[in-house]
Amino acid sequence: MIAGPLVDVVVEWIAGDDVRHEWDEQTGGLRRLERQDKSAPPEHYGCIPGALAPADGELLDMLLLREAACRPGDRLHVRLIGVLRRSDGDSKLVAMDPRRAGISDIRDLPAERLDAMWRWFTRRHVLLGWSGPDIAAELLEDARRCWVIAHGE
Repeated sequence: MIAGPLVDVVVEWIAGDDVRHEWDEQTGGLRRLERQDKSAPPEHYGCIPGALAPADGELLDMLLLREAACRPGDRLHVRLIGVLRRSDGDSKLVAMDPRRAGISDIRDLPAERLDAMWRWFTRRHVLLGWSGPDIAAELLEDARRCWVIAHGE
């Protein structure tokens, strides 16, 4: 099995925390979001600068599986291991610390971790399933092309 690509991610939302931030590419900083739904994600949540999701034109979202502490605004170098596909096209890439041995594909994760992510998203979205790092890499490349088209960079 081929390992997924390495990518830089900005942490926006910490697992278990109901306070969400959003990365602003123009200012290069975070802004706090006021939300009605105060639920907290089961994994860290972030975005990939320089990559726009074709479905919504926003920075591509990522779930980050990481045991070590991190804070909103941290920039981390991670490895794509898969994607959670949604019916609205706003799929969520899944990544983890590249030094974590033994996990190179989303299907290598314990079922309870996958179930927690699945349950959190099914509260508001129709999910299509999990795909491995090859599909995640294709989605990332599409999002990078969308960035170039939108920003000419």
